[in-house]
Amino acid sequence: MKISEIRHIADEDKGFREMSQRAVGEVREDGSMVVEGVAITANVIDSHGSIFTRECLEDALKGTTFHNANHIRDFENLITNEVEKEIRNFKWSELGGEDDREVAALVFRSKFTEEDNPMMYRQYKLGKVHYHSIEFDWQNRSKEIFCIKDGDIAERDAWDKYYPQVVNKDVADKRGWFYVYEKAPILGVSAVVLGSNKYTPTLSARGFSEEDLIVEKPAPKSLLQRLHITNH
Repeated sequence: MKISEIRHIADEDKGFREMSQRAVGEVREDGSMVVEGVAITANVIDSHGSIFTRECLEDALKGTTFHNANHIRDFENLITNEVEKEIRNFKWSELGGEDDREVAALVFRSKFTEEDNPMMYRQYKLGKVHYHSIEFDWQNRSKEIFCIKDGDIAERDAWDKYYPQVVNKDVADKRGWFYVYEKAPILGVSAVVLGSNKYTPTLSARGFSEEDLIVEKPAPKSLLQRLHITNH
């Protein structure tokens, strides 16, 4: 299979699985919110067919990181520049995976106020943010290392080197290929509706009970009431 064909397949892949757990941000006494979440997991094949090594995550601990929404870099979508980061190990099932194997993740912790971004403050408060995605320096990334099971010698050698590190090997087995970033400077983390890596949830709910998040439903209308509304 040609590299161009692989890239085309990667671009067309839109398969994701919904996370069932709803988590919310913690609201402090001063009204500020603290959100903790997963920015990216190491060695997990995403919908593009790419994986980021643990070294990529460790490099992200250096320097500053921003937190925004929808991968839009403007002031309207900026949530905060106050972002703490750490590498943390999880059971894969804790992030939505199929079993309890260990997975390394880049965890972010952001602090912001409603004034900073009213819309995203509400989305996190109501537990509506289920996924996150990284923003990395595309110009200064390392060259992609293509790992192809039935490729040429270099591609097979790369497969043999990186395949043992892959978390979701079933994806690699099904496709017969993936590619690796050994270096990809991570600049920020973005709240997204759906991301290429589905194991990036907002972490444990704090500060709210389920009752706090229930939206009252209007009482059902009778048939006569519905007909009356329809006719006006």
